[in-house]
Amino acid sequence: MKSKLIIFILTLVMLLSATACSGMKNANNQGGAIYNDTQTNYATVTLVYNNGQDNSTMQVAVGDKALKPANPTKTDRYFKGWYCNGLEYNWDSVVSQDITVQALWTENASEQAPKDYATFTIIYNNGNAIVQEQIENGTKYTKPSNPTFGENIFLGWYSKGVEYNWDSLVYQDTTVQALWQKVYKGGLK
Repeated sequence: MKSKLIIFILTLVMLLSATACSGMKNANNQGGAIYNDTQTNYATVTLVYNNGQDNSTMQVAVGDKALKPANPTKTDRYFKGWYCNGLEYNWDSVVSQDITVQALWTENASEQAPKDYATFTIIYNNGNAIVQEQIENGTKYTKPSNPTFGENIFLGWYSKGVEYNWDSLVYQDTTVQALWQKVYKGGLK
C-alpha cells in the first residue's frame, strides 16, 4: 500500500509540473522555460526621404530619443528639414509611439536648412579663459590636454556631473568642465 501511495504522489507531481509549464513559451515561441521575463517596448520611427530613396525605419525604445539621420540630398531641391505632423521635428524629444518623420524640400536656396552646428564650451576652472567653438553636429570634439592648477590634482573633464566621453558625437550645445581636487598642506594641531 505504501509503494502505491508513493507512485500515486510521484505521478501527481509529474502531471502538475507538466501542466504548469505547458503554457509557458520561450523566446522561440516553444513550450519550456521563460528566458526573459522583462520586455522593452519599442516604437517605430519611419523616415520618408521624398527624394526617390526608399523609406527607412528605426526601432527606438519607448522613452528614448531617435538618432537624427544625415541630411538627405535631392537634385534641384534644397533640404529644409525633418518634419512630423506639419511641424519641424525636435530630435531631442523622446519617442512614445510610432511616428513618421518626413524630409521637406524647397526650390529656394534661401529657405534651406542651416548647417547644423553646436557650441562646444570648455571651462578650465583654473583661471584660464573659457573656450567656445562652433562644431558641426555629428562630429567629435578633440580632447584638450590635461590642464594644471597649482598643486591641485586634475580629476578629469565632466559634463552635467558625469565624466565626459570624448568619443561622443556632438548633436547639441555641450559644456565640459575641469574637475579639481585641492591639495591640503598642513598638520594636526
